[in-house]
Amino acid sequence: MKKSLFAGAGLAVLGSFWWMKPAAHVSALAETNVQLTAARVDPAVDSTLLVTTGLVGAGGTDTLLARTAGRVQGIFFAGWQYARRGQTLVKLTNHTYVTAPRAGFLGDCQVLIGQYITAKTPVATLSRRSYLRVSVVLPSGWSDGIRAGDSARVWAASRRQQAVMGAVEEVGEPSLGETPVEIRLSSRAPFRLRELVNVRLQDQRHPLASR
Repeated sequence: MKKSLFAGAGLAVLGSFWWMKPAAHVSALAETNVQLTAARVDPAVDSTLLVTTGLVGAGGTDTLLARTAGRVQGIFFAGWQYARRGQTLVKLTNHTYVTAPRAGFLGDCQVLIGQYITAKTPVATLSRRSYLRVSVVLPSGWSDGIRAGDSARVWAASRRQQAVMGAVEEVGEPSLGETPVEIRLSSRAPFRLRELVNVRLQDQRHPLASR
């Protein structure tokens, strides 16, 4: 694979603020050095089906800095969990709080209880979208058979029983014989950011025709 896929107002809460510092604009694939490949199922089974590998994301992440100073008294979140807007994440001993400025998926916690933080201390990361997306690539000849709104079945190899249905949200422009596709999932889908998953799509042009 030679190409990867597509790549603040502060909230005052009892005197403390969140600031969202934009992360470097790189694709999820570039951040994790993951290369996606597409593979068709056995034509003898159904040549209109495509099974490929996808990468779970949520539109990239922003670094959240604590625009207040104090000692951490309590931490009320775990990495990779979903946070609601306004949810309390960190409490300081000076009775100020850090809350989620928007709904999204949190990265690993970067502070410790007892730690003294400053206004520029990174606390965590927060996804730019409040729902999950899976990035995949289509092989040559499939770009015309997949359209926005098409259904997609998504599952992790180790948790096939937890397969969920998503919908194609965006089909990009073909490049070097491959087409990037983004599939939208619910925020409650049982996957983690940057997790590799399996995706099954069906060619909508000729559902019964063989390739």
